[in-house]
Amino acid sequence: MGNLSRRSVLRTSLAAAAVGTLARPYIANAAATTAEVWWVQGFAQEEDIGFKKMVADYEKASGNKIELSILPFAAMRQKEIAAVTSGVVPDIVNLGDYFFGVLSAWGDQLVDLSDVIETQKSLFLPTALQTAYAYNNVAKKRSYYMIPHRMGVIPFHVWKSLLDKAGYKPSDIPKTWDAFLDFFPQVAEKLRAQGRRNISMPIPL
Repeated sequence: MGNLSRRSVLRTSLAAAAVGTLARPYIANAAATTAEVWWVQGFAQEEDIGFKKMVADYEKASGNKIELSILPFAAMRQKEIAAVTSGVVPDIVNLGDYFFGVLSAWGDQLVDLSDVIETQKSLFLPTALQTAYAYNNVAKKRSYYMIPHRMGVIPFHVWKSLLDKAGYKPSDIPKTWDAFLDFFPQVAEKLRAQGRRNISMPIPL
């Protein structure tokens, strides 16, 4: 059995899921066959079940061991900051806060994962790659310090009751993007004219 490095884990079955690896201030055991992984708890139980199965499949195929910790988002944010502050860090961390990732890359606290990205670069959307391409202020260059594995969207919540009060129906909502965004200020203005306050509307990012 060969040595288990962060890159060997990332290149194999965990590669589709890993996000970033923290640079350790020292190597306690260079011949270790165990990697410590911190993962953010899924919003649905099925996410955690699926990830645990993937870890188990990796362990079975490789003979290596993953020490897995699954934590909620808020707890992960606190734990990852404490880890970097103390220097006692895991091998792989699923970021609870994206900005922690880019700030850690800026401070030269993450491992450059460009060689891992290159093995599967064609599988990523360009937008996903851009989010992982962070600037290192010590090395004075950009590089891949994270591996994208999920994408999120910001949903628009539309209350039918407020549409009704403004004199509209759900079928009145435009189906094209610009018209969709132009529609809701009109709805908001009608509601404000009725004395309603704290009415928000979609804002394009």
